[in-house]
Order: sequence, then C-alpha cells, then structure tokens
Amino acid sequence: MLSDVDFENLSRGIQPDCRDHIHVGKARAFELTGNPSMGRVLAFLTSSATTDEDLAPAGCFIEIGGFVEYAHLRKTTKPNLKAIYAVGEKVAADEKKPFMRRTFYPVA
Repeated sequence: MLSDVDFENLSRGIQPDCRDHIHVGKARAFELTGNPSMGRVLAFLTSSATTDEDLAPAGCFIEIGGFVEYAHLRKTTKPNLKAIYAVGEKVAADEKKPFMRRTFYPVA
C-alpha cells in the first residue's frame, strides 16, 4: 500500500522505498480499499438512478481470492442488501465460487 506521496512519485518514475510501506496481496488490498480493480469484474448491479443515457451502476461483482465479492460504487445510492445477496449468489453459482456476504459495503 503506497502513501499518496509515494503514489505521486511513482507516476513520475520515482520508485518507492519498500521499507516505507507494506506489501499485501490483491485480496487483502480489496478488503482494505474496496477498490474493484483488484479483481476480475464479473457483473454489474444497476441502481434505480440508472437510465439508458446514464448507465452508472450501483456496484459490481468481482472475483478475487477464490470468492465472488461485491464492491459498492455509488456514494449517493444506499446498498440494497437483498438485491446484492440475490444477484451475488447467482453470479457465484455461475462461476462455481462462493459468494462473500457482508453486512456493510463501503463505497469504493
């Protein structure tokens, strides 16, 4: 996990000093950040605000660490746990992987 300064320096080609940060796997990084780019996107969950012109999803389901996880993407939309669990179980069954149910989904 890089600090903001290390991340900025890395974008300028300056390599970070490995003694100043921790190294974690993608599954642990997803747990810490909720960032869906840590895994493979499997499906999107639309929100009530989604229209044909604005296809912004409420969240997405990703495969990471042998599990299917949900990442919530919209700050303005409260996660609908029933919909998340229903779609998540279906996506997980299609992928033949277990679905990780959570009671709280922070915004990525």
